[in-house]
Amino acid sequence: MDSRVTPELLFDQGIGDLFVTRTVGAVLDDTLVGSMEFAVSSPYSGPLLVILGHAACGAVTGS
Repeated sequence: MDSRVTPELLFDQGIGDLFVTRTVGAVLDDTLVGSMEFAVSSPYSGPLLVILGHAACGAVTGS
């Protein structure tokens, strides 16, 4: 949600080359899971699913 660096830049990919979803506070819900399932299903069939996170998330500790 509050990404300082876009995944496309981080992985040296163009716009539209990655299927990116974001969430606040590391919350995994049905919508996010559905998006990940969509990204790895046909016709996209993404060969790799990467889940990135970070420590000391302000969204979790700030409220």
